[in-house]
Amino acid sequence: MNIIQEIISEKKLRRQEPLHALYSEIHARLPALGMDIALQHLVAAGRIEEHPTIRETCYTLK
Repeated sequence: MNIIQEIISEKKLRRQEPLHALYSEIHARLPALGMDIALQHLVAAGRIEEHPTIRETCYTLK
């Protein structure tokens, strides 16, 4: 969750839209095997939201 928050904060500082963290951006900072499971647990717990994009999935904070 901290990585998602960091990515979104950096985009806000750069005034870059849209304000979400792409799967590839998260993976670049956390290339761990359990990342998919951790993301799904955060979605299931209601702490983040998962959204489809044209090419991949993105995540936003709730």
